[in-house]
Parts: sequence; C-alpha cells; structure tokens
Amino acid sequence: MGHTTLYRGALVCISLVFFIFLGACEDTDDCRTVARNELIINSMDFNRAGAKIAFERAFDTLMVIGTEEVLYTRRDSLLSFSIPVNFNADSIAIFLKQFTRRDTLVFSYTRVPSYISPTCGIEMVVQDIALKYSTLPDSIAIIQPSLLRKNAYNVEIFQ
Repeated sequence: MGHTTLYRGALVCISLVFFIFLGACEDTDDCRTVARNELIINSMDFNRAGAKIAFERAFDTLMVIGTEEVLYTRRDSLLSFSIPVNFNADSIAIFLKQFTRRDTLVFSYTRVPSYISPTCGIEMVVQDIALKYSTLPDSIAIIQPSLLRKNAYNVEIFQ
C-alpha cells in the first residue's frame, strides 16, 4: 500500500508540473497576427521625367458596395487609402466617383485560415488579390497580393 501511494503521489506531482509548464507556455502567446483586414491602395502618377511618384487625389465619393458606408469624400485628399475586406466573401466592390467619372473596382481574393497558437486560435489571411473589373483608372497594379502586416500597401492606382 505504501508503494501505491508513493507512485500516485509522484504521478500527481509530475502531472502538476506538466500542466504548470504547459499553462506557462500558453500564457506567453501574445497573439500577434500576421494578417491585415484592409486592402491598402496608393494613388500614383508619373512626373515629367516619367518616374513613378505618389500623387494626392480627392474622390467625390469612395465607398464599399453592399455596406453603403462612405469611406472617403472630397474633404479627404489621399495619397493612400484603405478598404476593409469582407471575410465572409471572396471579393469586394468599391464605388469611386471623381468629378463626372464613376467606376466600380472589383477585387477578388481567397481566404486562407492560418493557425497562430492554441491560445490565439486561427486567423483569416487574404491572399491572391486580383482585379476583376475596372474602367476608371488608366492603370492598376497589384503590388502585394496578400494582406500581410509586413506589406506597406497592396495596389497602385494610376490616373
């Protein structure tokens, strides 16, 4: 009976130590994500020498279709603007109005679940961003096709 109690005591001690260390590891997770939840678009132009430069522009209206929320208006002069993505869809449509020109830009993307840790869980990462439709800008370039924090921006619009 003495050996059985000794073995149980040792097993309980080992289990406690294991769970304490496991819990300590769990608590050290800071849940830093790698993903962003917005598409960042830079407004660009070319200078007289033909070099690419950032260009501040104002839209009469810039909004995400489906939310009817106006994100930017003429009050906002923008070198760069961000558009929140919908994690329940595979595309986002943006309505732009600048003077008498109107357009809809539609960006498609894939959503990929990314495991962070047992404590933090899973986050969605938007990848493979592509322009599906546009008529307003003279040129659109996808610079970074993933919404990651390390990427300064994703899209350049020239006009």
